[in-house]
Amino acid sequence: MADNIRPSTISRINSGMNEDSPLDERAAFASELLDQIDPNWRDSVETSGQGEIGSLSVPDLVDEFDLPNTLNQANETGQPNSDSTGLPVDSQNPQVGSPNSVLKWKQRLYKGLPLVCACTASLFVGLFLSTFRREPSIATLPVEPMANPASAKYVSAVGRRHEPIIPIAPIDGLEPGLVELGRRLFHDPALSGNGKVSCSTCHVIETGGDDGLARSVGITGKELPVNTPTVLNSAYNIAQFWDGRAPTLEDQVGGPINNPDEMGSSWPRVIKYLRSEPSYRSRFSMLFDGEATPERVSTAIATYERSLITVNSKFDEWLQGDDSALTVEELHGYQLFTRLNCVSCHQGAAVGGNMFQRLGVMAEYFTKDRETTAADLGRFNVTGLERDKFVFRVPSLRNVESTAPYFHDGSIKNLETAVRIMIERQLGLQADEEQIRRIVLFLKTLSGKPNAN
Repeated sequence: MADNIRPSTISRINSGMNEDSPLDERAAFASELLDQIDPNWRDSVETSGQGEIGSLSVPDLVDEFDLPNTLNQANETGQPNSDSTGLPVDSQNPQVGSPNSVLKWKQRLYKGLPLVCACTASLFVGLFLSTFRREPSIATLPVEPMANPASAKYVSAVGRRHEPIIPIAPIDGLEPGLVELGRRLFHDPALSGNGKVSCSTCHVIETGGDDGLARSVGITGKELPVNTPTVLNSAYNIAQFWDGRAPTLEDQVGGPINNPDEMGSSWPRVIKYLRSEPSYRSRFSMLFDGEATPERVSTAIATYERSLITVNSKFDEWLQGDDSALTVEELHGYQLFTRLNCVSCHQGAAVGGNMFQRLGVMAEYFTKDRETTAADLGRFNVTGLERDKFVFRVPSLRNVESTAPYFHDGSIKNLETAVRIMIERQLGLQADEEQIRRIVLFLKTLSGKPNAN
């Protein structure tokens, strides 16, 4: 019986005669196949016409007439297993075995056709319905100014957009007149109680945005509880002050003014002075169409502070595609910085400043042999929550080489020691002297110049 099967018939089985074929084509094929297998097949199958035979699929015929064994017999007797190209099927696809295995796979595929069709239909229905959903286009969603660089120069090169650090960009949309008014107020010692202390006394723009002291000294000469944070890039901070008690730069302005140990002044005194000084009166009238108020003073100073973004660092140049911007050691330092996972806290445009973290994650920083102060409690002083003890705003590492001494208490004098402590206490790891040296070299590439002062 197997000797009667023609090679062309086997080829048609291998090439996929299935339920999708036209009815008359399936009927003709079924009759042809059965005639070759068993000329007396009509005695075995009751049929009233060719159409019913055509409704049988290849798997049906396989089951009814034991076709796999029949085809195996055909191969054993020397019938060529070829297709219309004349090449052996096995030579075209070494993974395809005998016609028996081919037909078994075809049976599985045919049985899965309803599921495939259902999934395909579901996909097209979903795509069709999605065209009617009225969701805002991503192009119309509001964008924060700091996320909208004024120029493509502040965007990472295509090959470096996966880096955890991105170029820092100036804040868009700042009113020049307001920036200038804020700059003047920031540097004016007349806002203090004794007329000798200004914002710039503790935040020296030219030397890192802080005062270089372990702890600042205010109007009374008394040492303040914490190290002065840099004002540079403060627009990128999640909140202001080490403990984050001021949500915005505007909220921060009033803190030092009203603190008796810092500027030792008050809003009534500041406003009285500004309204009495002709040049300030004209500036406020022109910019706000009114007199000086605490809110307007805060707006002006905060606007100036938002202009203090340190752009064009060596590392930003590398991010933007300049391979020559970093030395081999600096680049290796950055690789160590990422591999040790320093970027878990220090990432983004400001390389930090965008989250709060406990000081001493993997090993205690505040040990028993070290006396703690109220300031050491960090964010606990703001929230009163136990989990916020020893939690501080993570500082930005932009221009970090210029902001020594380090940490909230100013207790660490050099960058190498600060890096070692962070690796040990925050990450629970160890680094040798050479690794630390290279990380410090990388950190120094984060220094840029403020685009206003």
